[in-house]
Amino acid sequence: MDPTDPRSAALAYLSDVRTTLDGVDADAIERFVGFLRAIDAAGGTVHAVGDGGSAALAEHLACDLAKIRGLGRGPDVRSLVENPALLTMLANDHGFEEVFARQVVTSVRAGDGLLLISGSGRSPNLLRAAEEARARAIRSFALLGFGDGGPLASLVDDALVVRSDDYRVIEDVHHSVGHAAAAALAVATAPRAMAVVIPREVVFTEGPDAGAGGWRPGAREALARLRGAGWKVAVIDDGTSGGAGPVDGDGTIDLVVECTHGTGASCRCRRPATGLLDRAAAGLGLRPHDCVVIGGAPADAVLGQRAGARTILIGQAPSGDEGGGIDLGAAVAALLRTTR
Repeated sequence: MDPTDPRSAALAYLSDVRTTLDGVDADAIERFVGFLRAIDAAGGTVHAVGDGGSAALAEHLACDLAKIRGLGRGPDVRSLVENPALLTMLANDHGFEEVFARQVVTSVRAGDGLLLISGSGRSPNLLRAAEEARARAIRSFALLGFGDGGPLASLVDDALVVRSDDYRVIEDVHHSVGHAAAAALAVATAPRAMAVVIPREVVFTEGPDAGAGGWRPGAREALARLRGAGWKVAVIDDGTSGGAGPVDGDGTIDLVVECTHGTGASCRCRRPATGLLDRAAAGLGLRPHDCVVIGGAPADAVLGQRAGARTILIGQAPSGDEGGGIDLGAAVAALLRTTR
């Protein structure tokens, strides 16, 4: 690699991140998720702390997990770096090394947890916070780096240590670990979804000649397999597919929800708005995020994301281009395989 070539330097950095990610301890991620779930089960709050980029990550993680908690899943996570006035007051009155320890004393309660994020594990303010947590029997977990995690590793109950000595790589991996934990929590704490919501055009052919019997190849069999496994099936039609005629599910569809506002209307039925998904879930006795959306267009992915629902896209290549992706039958098979 030419060290003076910007492109080579960028690619080398990305390669380093990939290699380091590959070396992350999966058991440590599982323990991290376990820490978060234990605090949630105790009705406590996870308080996250860090300096610099790690402070930003503490806030980002609190944001990510707030969304999951809003769906009824995961712990309450708060960042102890979010109040500049409080931080500057504590630094001015007691010294910067006390800005988190003082908050542990005043804000962290029995049943809560402390999450410490640091590359080196040597920041005096984090060491003091960990000491206070230990003195008060507050559970603690740390995201660390530099191979051994520094002295902070010996002050916390458990840690995930990134095997790198590059702050940038460590922060990127910590960020990915946070997202991985959020993904794990969303699955681990979610009620088992037993309903699929599918746009009409995924199941039936489109165009003026499409009628009640215009099943796409394999669609009837795929839905029958879902029903046979105890799932409910709802078809939504926002009027944009070009389909015509009533939907006859032939016993394989529990509910059909259609937009009745007309093609020129502006309403919450048009995907990716969630109006039809909301109605379908209510009609099935569920919440939107307890359903699985199987769609065939980018708007369906956005729909699922807005509702907090698991989404499977069919007919999409990994790049997002049309073609080369899974079909409805394969999507149903994967869904049933992963929800046993």
